[in-house]
Amino acid sequence: MLAKIHNRVSGLFGLNKGIQQTQAPCVKETVYGLKTSDSKPVTLKSVETSVTIKDCIADVVATLKYNNDESAPIYTVFTFPLGDTIGLYGFEASIDDRKIVTEVQEKNKTVDIEEENTRDHVFHCTLGTLPAGKDARLILSFVIELPHEADGRVRFILPSTLNPRYHTAGFNVTSDDDTHVQWCTVPYRLTMSAIIEGYSQIKSVKSEKLELNVEVEQGDNIAEVTLAEEFRYDHDLTFHIEYHKPFVPRLIMESGNSEKDGIFKDDLLSVSFQPELKEMFTSSGGEFILIVDRSKSMTGNHLQFAKEALLVFLKNLPANCLFNIVSFGTSYASLFPGYSVYDVTSLKKALELQRSMQADMETTDLYKVLDHVLNLDVQNPHRNIFLLTDGEVDNQSDVISLIKKQTDQNRVFVLGLGCASASLVKAVARAGNGIAEVVHRKTQIESKVMTLLQCAILNTVSDIQLVWELPPDVTSVIIPTELPNVLTVGQRLHFFAFLSGVTVGKATGSLNLKAVQNKHPLNYTIPFDMTAKASSTKSKLVHRMAARTQIISLQEEEACASKELKDCAEFYMQNDLTLKQKELRQQIVDLSRHGNIGSNFTSFLALESNSQTVCGSIELRTLKEAVDETPVVMRRKSETKSTERKSVLDTVKRAVGLQDRPKPFKFSRMSYSPSEMQRAMTFENGSQGGERLPKRPMTCIEPSMAALTRRQQEALDQDDELFQVVYSQELPGNWSPSAQLNDLMNINDDKLKSIETIPGLVLFNDRAEVVYTLAVVTWLRKRKQGRKCEWSLSEMKAKLWLGEKGLGKPLEDILKEVHDVIMKT
Repeated sequence: MLAKIHNRVSGLFGLNKGIQQTQAPCVKETVYGLKTSDSKPVTLKSVETSVTIKDCIADVVATLKYNNDESAPIYTVFTFPLGDTIGLYGFEASIDDRKIVTEVQEKNKTVDIEEENTRDHVFHCTLGTLPAGKDARLILSFVIELPHEADGRVRFILPSTLNPRYHTAGFNVTSDDDTHVQWCTVPYRLTMSAIIEGYSQIKSVKSEKLELNVEVEQGDNIAEVTLAEEFRYDHDLTFHIEYHKPFVPRLIMESGNSEKDGIFKDDLLSVSFQPELKEMFTSSGGEFILIVDRSKSMTGNHLQFAKEALLVFLKNLPANCLFNIVSFGTSYASLFPGYSVYDVTSLKKALELQRSMQADMETTDLYKVLDHVLNLDVQNPHRNIFLLTDGEVDNQSDVISLIKKQTDQNRVFVLGLGCASASLVKAVARAGNGIAEVVHRKTQIESKVMTLLQCAILNTVSDIQLVWELPPDVTSVIIPTELPNVLTVGQRLHFFAFLSGVTVGKATGSLNLKAVQNKHPLNYTIPFDMTAKASSTKSKLVHRMAARTQIISLQEEEACASKELKDCAEFYMQNDLTLKQKELRQQIVDLSRHGNIGSNFTSFLALESNSQTVCGSIELRTLKEAVDETPVVMRRKSETKSTERKSVLDTVKRAVGLQDRPKPFKFSRMSYSPSEMQRAMTFENGSQGGERLPKRPMTCIEPSMAALTRRQQEALDQDDELFQVVYSQELPGNWSPSAQLNDLMNINDDKLKSIETIPGLVLFNDRAEVVYTLAVVTWLRKRKQGRKCEWSLSEMKAKLWLGEKGLGKPLEDILKEVHDVIMKT
């Protein structure tokens, strides 16, 4: 029988007795928190969460109380997923009369981790025996950078491990942060309190699913938040923070302590800037290369995800752009020699390739194909590269080093597929000055692809410069040392600055942030007082987040130095490279120890309250994917068999009681064959919208507890409606009249004729297409506003096409009048 093998190697936080750091397997681990040695969850009694937020940084201290309600002692293990966003700096456990704490120490220098790849990491600590009837009290402390929405709001979401779903029978559900969360069969008590401190006024703190008590004080810059009702266990604990003027730079200062050593000694500034880029659309042109992973590891759902994502990309590229598709595995193959103009003929050829794609290109050699693509001649100021992969890459550090050398004219975006590591794909995108998304479910494909495309197609803020005005003896050190030169929608500039040499009498300074947006200069001046008592917390959350940010940056730099050293053939250069590598590693160790944040070169050490090292088999480890128990030589992670993944999934199903239950179908709007999609799309100018795509039940991709409710089925039918409307748009950006769309949108010929009579509307060429396109855009705005991210590019292309038709009055005025016509009951 195939088994899941725990490969005990030096993980992100090193190798040591006491704590384990595991790599999330392809099948998401369904039981986090405290569990027995056979992965049975220990009964959770309460979760108390205290949150401190400064601008976009949160410090979370969670106290979890568990109880052994069995009649015999149990052996316990605690796991907590860190991913690439959480910086864990504290863990305490009180079990019976024992107390365990952790601290970071330098790893054994003899351990060779030069070739190590890190993925989605899981904190794993074996706590030993919990007697019958006794409680275990655990305290987790971590910092996390909060994401932002397009409208500038900052979103806090409690990690789903600290918010398990309660149900009388176990089943997997999903979380707003795209992770699978566990269930529990015993209700528990959850409380939350938060203190929010903003650089500017706090306009609101709201939650779509929670009633909150919000008290604002000190000029509306500080807010205290608590739950106003008993928490329900069927959703995430999440809320949004809206600051005054969200699209200007914000600065938070946290004071240091001159008596401390290292990172906590100096004052620290945190600066964040999210530009407003909503209406800046590149109408046509551009350069796009779609790199598709077709290695053997893509067999099954991964390849299906890739093909469906590729379809969304192809349908939404800008008119007259240059594009190409490059497939890769052990080797690579391009659809076109160089590039092709995006037109009807090239689109048809691309769809034929999309239809025939198979996972038949052996192992994964991402370095080779990126080296080829990045060195092609660039036809435009910037080339956009989209990588579609499951993330089974062994030479991550080499890939990142390669991309960093080619960012002047290239931007790299990554779509991780299936069980792709979020840490890996985001590291690749970060190196390429792009962004990354991970698709776990079919229903996410369209929105994730559209997010990436918008980031590439919308214009940018570029030529970012920082100018400091500081007293003569005061110096600043920026973290990270290399800031992005370009920002686009969905991206935020966030950096830290350590200020040293500050004394009484040298009170003020300023930061001038300059950039170019849509060929117009941006100029922001942010003053600050260096001698005023800066706001601080016991946890020093800004300092710790800065430490974590710098650790990640230095680890990437160290990986590049190691690669150069390995490839260097000149003896006289090897000494310099070796010295550089040692210096970087020492910097990482120092930062890690002072901030108590893990790294590649340090380990968490578990200590009893009497300062003795915890005995027992407790270590940092990396959990690899399930592999065959038969010994193999140099087996690649990308060659893991799909049957192995299935066996792990079956085990999970049995654990939650789903193995023998009937599996109702789960539907998805993306489940149409390429041939059906090809018939539904238009390939000749002037032709009508294609055939209506058939509705059909999908292959079951996730078991659920019961058959779909009527409301769920109606939602899925609406999903199909949007899909058909968006994919009936023709390549130039218009819609042609279609009887099928008329029925779907409830638009008849009388309403279309009424549009033609709108006062002041001038109709010349393409009369029928203009009227119909106005009707479709209005329908999308009215009926599908909640899913605008999935059709916003279609609307932009339509507005550009309409803008070229000389309609005689402003387009938005026309659309308002069209709304009055077609939305009448």
